[in-house]
Amino acid sequence: GTLKHSFNVLIRLDFAERHQPATNLPPELGVAPEVAAIEDLMYPGESESEAASDGTEAVHARPRRPTVLFVWGRKRVLPVRITGMTITESVFNAELNPVRAEIDVSLEVLGSEEASDNTAVTTALSFTDSKRKEMAKLFLDNTADQSTSILPL
Repeated sequence: GTLKHSFNVLIRLDFAERHQPATNLPPELGVAPEVAAIEDLMYPGESESEAASDGTEAVHARPRRPTVLFVWGRKRVLPVRITGMTITESVFNAELNPVRAEIDVSLEVLGSEEASDNTAVTTALSFTDSKRKEMAKLFLDNTADQSTSILPL
């Protein structure tokens, strides 16, 4: 079977460190909009499509979760599923909105099964796989060059 790759990421949010593009957010909300946006990635999106069950009545198709691409630098773009999340809000403003929070997110990298009908997943997996192979080759070539000075060949 295929191996599953999973990892955790700790996201720290602090209102005092908010970047310029987010300055149009109401300051009285603290980091609540950021927390809500990350939390919202766990829920399925709304779908307007309908499918017939046995032809007698229409049923709503089950909404799909959004495709989440975890971009970790220029060489790693991983399609992931959020499998768990722990939100710890530690400092609050006068309106009891969080101004400091930590979110521990558990992620599972999607595999080829999920890629069959999703071009975003296929493209991200292909891109990251090619970059991983490129970096591994660079390392192995460098290591092979070093081994000739270590081993009597």
